[in-house]
Amino acid sequence: MDSTNATVLDVRQATEPNGSPQWSARIRLDSGAVIAMRWTAPEVVRIMARAKCSLVHFGDARCRVEGDVMVAIHPNTPFPIA
Repeated sequence: MDSTNATVLDVRQATEPNGSPQWSARIRLDSGAVIAMRWTAPEVVRIMARAKCSLVHFGDARCRVEGDVMVAIHPNTPFPIA
């Protein structure tokens, strides 16, 4: 398991003014700071593929943030991911 340094508080879907989908995530770093990230549809697809699960399991998930990028996530799934 990669080392983690943050917790995903929530992920919400929105729509940009041009009509394209966007997701906003609030992430609490272990230092206590809360940061916001915005993801486009292609970014969300890549994140879910790396995590091998849907965004529905990202709430309260541990993750690794480097700079302003989430580089790894360990989702809260009801069963271990193979």
